[in-house]
Amino acid sequence: MTTRKTNEDRSRISRRIIAVAAALALMLALAAAAYAADVFGIRALLLPDGERISLTKPQDVPDGLSLSISERVENVRAAWDEWSVWRDEYCSGLKPPEEDGAAFSLWQEFMTAEYGEYDWRYEVHDETMAAKLEDIADKYDLRLLTGTNVAWSSDTTGITGDGFYTNEALAEKTAEFAGSGNIFARTPDGFDKVYWYGEGSFCVSWYYDLPNGTRVTCYGYNSMYSTLASGSDVVAEAGDISAYSERIYTAADGTEVTILSDGRNAYIYVYLENSFFVERVSVPGSPFTLNDSELNAIADCIIYSRIGQ
Repeated sequence: MTTRKTNEDRSRISRRIIAVAAALALMLALAAAAYAADVFGIRALLLPDGERISLTKPQDVPDGLSLSISERVENVRAAWDEWSVWRDEYCSGLKPPEEDGAAFSLWQEFMTAEYGEYDWRYEVHDETMAAKLEDIADKYDLRLLTGTNVAWSSDTTGITGDGFYTNEALAEKTAEFAGSGNIFARTPDGFDKVYWYGEGSFCVSWYYDLPNGTRVTCYGYNSMYSTLASGSDVVAEAGDISAYSERIYTAADGTEVTILSDGRNAYIYVYLENSFFVERVSVPGSPFTLNDSELNAIADCIIYSRIGQ
């Protein structure tokens, strides 16, 4: 026997199909939104090649961030793109057609020579390049990185003398170049090194000892929005970017930071008023196993509100 569906039956089925489709669409939309939120976290650090993470310049800016910060980040990007394109074309034009002989040897020497007091990352080799770099910096109203100042921990290394300080003194020294005061809420358990430039960019590579005795390495870098920088000065392998989880954490000084972790690596970063601060957290020689509370404790060690002020 054949059963014929009435108009009412067809209407009921149609409503069910529409309801299921709407629910499915909502689920997909929510999933897409969650995925986008997770993925943005790593976009702040991911270099254009999609394989490396930058520790020395923001690579993207989330929606809703101050227009002033967005414009300054884009300004640095545009300036570096202009410099790198011009530099590569200029150096390529000087390369002799034959890759042997005296002319090629001279070109090789030229490509390894450093000119002036500019940071080596600009790859300035002669007066012409120096003039062009200065012109681009002026055009975009940016400062240039020059020589690096370095300091070490006598407590960590066991070495004393010029350039070596106790852990406490080295933490206090950050007040001289990092901002409005010592940027550490407590003296680190040790330092790998500290280095800084004259315009506010700096690195603090320090150690955090877990209660179980495991020593964690924390490599923090502050990049000023007002400085011409490449972003590829210090990099790390990105790995599987879909594996990173993202969360916002309010640090002890009241600053909201982003914490990323993929179970092997972790990054803590924040877009500050005048600079971008990012920190890579790792356990050398072993798989990454830090939990959220441990990462929170590490984040609480920095007074972000003092940086770049």
